[in-house]
Amino acid sequence: MKRIVHSTFAFVMSVLLFAGVPVMAQDSGEAAVDTAAAKEEARTVAEEWLKTNDDGQYDASYKAAASMMQDQVEQKVWAEKNEQKKSQLGDVQSREFAAAQYRASLPQVDGGPFIVLRYEAKYKPATFNEVILTTKEEGEWKVASYAVQPMRPPSPQQGGNSGPGGGR
Repeated sequence: MKRIVHSTFAFVMSVLLFAGVPVMAQDSGEAAVDTAAAKEEARTVAEEWLKTNDDGQYDASYKAAASMMQDQVEQKVWAEKNEQKKSQLGDVQSREFAAAQYRASLPQVDGGPFIVLRYEAKYKPATFNEVILTTKEEGEWKVASYAVQPMRPPSPQQGGNSGPGGGR
């Protein structure tokens, strides 16, 4: 069951990376939500959480995570996966915020609202996408899912930077 939930999150987050986001959103018929403020709050929480995790405080990052994440993975497995990531990628060298998307709900996922955050993180071997799903739980934003994915080169239709002088 945990693997199915994790796969659903991975799929949903991949889809959301390419979808548009409204400036204001309605949340279950209630007053309009200030999505810009919500994104900023979620980003602050996520970046504090990332620092805790980067510092190897896996028990603390696990305990600070949303129950949705804790239901997906056991604490011992969380620490093991992070140690494995660190042994393969080393320490994060730098991390740059790339995007945030607000969603009042997500397909096939209970709860909400959600904010999907994406960062470009440089590790020793390469640059990766870090995708963080946050959700509001007990009135506070918490990390509900975290994934590190290889960067994909731009497709030729998107005007890739592979030619001379094409770098950023």
